[in-house]
Amino acid sequence: MFQSLALFLKENDLAAREIPSGRDFPSGTFKLMRSDLTDCGYRLIQNSLDRWMKGIVAGKWSASDTSMLAKELAKSREKR
Repeated sequence: MFQSLALFLKENDLAAREIPSGRDFPSGTFKLMRSDLTDCGYRLIQNSLDRWMKGIVAGKWSASDTSMLAKELAKSREKR
């Protein structure tokens, strides 16, 4: 789940620094800090992360499906 999130943030320029993904992704604990994100990335996480994770737990989408996050990102970018 968090590998998908890290890759999504990276691919959409929402990370303020390099976030490991793929083979470089750390096993065990993954900690995402405010300083790891751009302002846009931080707003997306604040507004959408809980809903995305609850959807995964409820079986609405798989852990690799970030389309909901992409839709929310598009909405937030439209508002600008």
